[in-house]
Amino acid sequence: MCYYYLSKFYFLFQTTKCFVKYLDKINILKFYVYINTRKTAWYTLFKNIYVESFFELFFILYIWMMRKGYITLMVCLGGILFISNNSLAQKVGSWNIFHLRYNVNSKIGFILEGQIRSLAFFNNFHYHEYRGGLVYSPNEFITFNLSVGDYDTYMENGNFSNPKINDEFRLWEQVQLNTKVGRVKFEQRLRLEQRFAPERYRNRLRYRVMAYFPLNKSKESQHPWFIYVGDELFFTDIPTYFERNRFSTGIQYKLNDHITLSTGYLRQFDYKIDDENGQDFLQSQIQYQW
Repeated sequence: MCYYYLSKFYFLFQTTKCFVKYLDKINILKFYVYINTRKTAWYTLFKNIYVESFFELFFILYIWMMRKGYITLMVCLGGILFISNNSLAQKVGSWNIFHLRYNVNSKIGFILEGQIRSLAFFNNFHYHEYRGGLVYSPNEFITFNLSVGDYDTYMENGNFSNPKINDEFRLWEQVQLNTKVGRVKFEQRLRLEQRFAPERYRNRLRYRVMAYFPLNKSKESQHPWFIYVGDELFFTDIPTYFERNRFSTGIQYKLNDHITLSTGYLRQFDYKIDDENGQDFLQSQIQYQW
C-alpha cells in the first residue's frame, strides 16, 4: 500500500513536470510505464525529485486537488499562481504562521508560534517573531492567554537585511470571548501588550473581531470548511492613540482533530510605525494541536 501511494506521487510529480516544461506526452507515458512496472525501493522514488520553482510546486498541488475534487482549494491556489507569475508579486507580501498547541487537559494548554513575513511574494523577507505562553479555558465561551515573545523587523529590499528597524521583547495578556449565532462562530479578542525595545518602552491595546461562516451543509462534518472575516484595531497610550487597522478574510479547513489550515488576504493600514511595513499580504497558517 505504501509503495502504491509513493509510486502515484512520483508519477504525478514527473508528469506534471513534463507538462509544465515541455508538454511531452511521450515522456509522460515513459514515466507511467516505469512507475507501474518496476519494483523500486521507496527511497529511490525520491532521490531524483526536486522542485525548481514555486510555480512547479503549486502546479503539482493544483493537479492533485483537481484529481481529488478540492474545488475551493483549487480556487485559492489558482490565485496564488496568478500572483506569483505577474507584477502583483512585487506588491503582495506573504504572511506565514505556524501555531502549535499542547493541551494538558480540557482547560489548560501551552502554545508556541512562529511567524515570518515578506514584502514581496515569498521574497524580501523583513520580519519574524516567535512566542510561547499559557492558555486557560474555564469553559467553551472564554479563553485567557499569557505569552512572551521576540519580535524583529529588518530593513526593506532584502531578506532579513541588517540593521534591524525594531527589536522587541513583548509580554502580553489576552482574553477571548467565543459565541455562536446559529452556525456562525464569532470571536472577540482583547490583548494588552507591554513592548520592551532597547531604547524605549510602549504599551498597546488590540481588539479583534472574527466571524467564521460554515460552508458544509452538515453540522456534524468531520472536515469542516469556513470562510472567515475579521478586523483588528490597534491603540497606544501616546498620540495619535489610534495606531493601526488590520482587515483579513479567507478560508479555513479542518483536516482532522489535530490540523487546521487557513489561507486568505490581509490588508493593513497604519501610521508608518516601525514594527511592520507593507499593506497587502497573502496570509497562510498551519495550526497543530494535540
